[in-house]
Amino acid sequence: MPRCLEQTFRNGNVLIVWEITEDLDFIEDKITLSDSLKRIYDSITAISRKKEWLISKLIILEFLGTEIEYHYNNRKLILTGTNTKVSISHTKEFCCVLFSESECGIDIESQNRNFDRVAKRFLSSKEFAQINAKQYSIAWCAKEALYKKISENIIEFNEDFIIESILNNIVKIKYNNLHYTLNYQEYKNNIICYTI
Repeated sequence: MPRCLEQTFRNGNVLIVWEITEDLDFIEDKITLSDSLKRIYDSITAISRKKEWLISKLIILEFLGTEIEYHYNNRKLILTGTNTKVSISHTKEFCCVLFSESECGIDIESQNRNFDRVAKRFLSSKEFAQINAKQYSIAWCAKEALYKKISENIIEFNEDFIIESILNNIVKIKYNNLHYTLNYQEYKNNIICYTI
């Protein structure tokens, strides 16, 4: 199975990126789901989404080396019986999982996505004037990753998350008078942004 990128950071956090090339039947044969996860899986109708969902669980299984129970809290995946925190993101082609001992967030997005129609919903008017169209995918990924880390329900991306800078693979965002630093990288025409 094509695990195409694995990075271990100085603080012990691990990022795994998997290129999704497998057939659904092949993936289904590689993992056993608990009854609660099976109900979630069965509610997913699109084959591409089923593959993305299962691959994320396979990455977790391979990384931890043992089957583990999961549950969701506010759309956030919580691993039971371990202190390891995870954040998951996927596109049609890739699935990313970030493992950390602290709350974390990750997002991946194709650089081919056209953000022109939605830019004003996730960028403030000031950001919209300062950020060029090529940086829209970076801004989107950074705000998504931070949202996953803090996991609060009511957040307006264009008002609450204020991008202070995008420079040298680092995005700085202000939220609730706190300053967050996120890292990003390009990978096979995608942007991957993460925060720990």
